[in-house]
Amino acid sequence: MLRQLGSYHKRAEEVNNIEDTGVSSEYDDRFLKMEPSLEDIKQHLASANVAKEDTQENLADVNDQFSAVVLQVDNLKEGIKAIKDSAAEINGTIANLKNKTRPAPSAKPIFEQEFFKRFKTLLH
Repeated sequence: MLRQLGSYHKRAEEVNNIEDTGVSSEYDDRFLKMEPSLEDIKQHLASANVAKEDTQENLADVNDQFSAVVLQVDNLKEGIKAIKDSAAEINGTIANLKNKTRPAPSAKPIFEQEFFKRFKTLLH
C-alpha cells in the first residue's frame, strides 16, 4: 500500500512538471505570442463597427437631404405650372382684347373703355 501511495505521489509530481515545463508550457508560449495579434484583430473589428455606424448615419443624412431636394423640385414644378397657366391666360386675354379693339370706328370708344378696364384688372 505504501508502494501504491508512493506511485500516486510520483505521478502527481510528474503531472505538475508537465504543467510547468512540458507540453502545456509550449502552448502557453504560443498563446502569449498570439495575444498581440488577437488584440490587434479586436481593435480592427471595433473600428470596423464604428465605420459601419458612421456610414449608416451618413447614408441616412444623404437620404434626408435627397428627400428635401425632391420636395423642393416638386414645389418648383408646381410653381412653374402655375406661371405657365397664368401666362396662357394672359395671352388669351391679350388676344381677346386685340380682337375687341379692332371694330368699326364708331364703336371704338366703348371697346377702348373695356380694354382699359381689363388692363387695370390685370395690374391689380
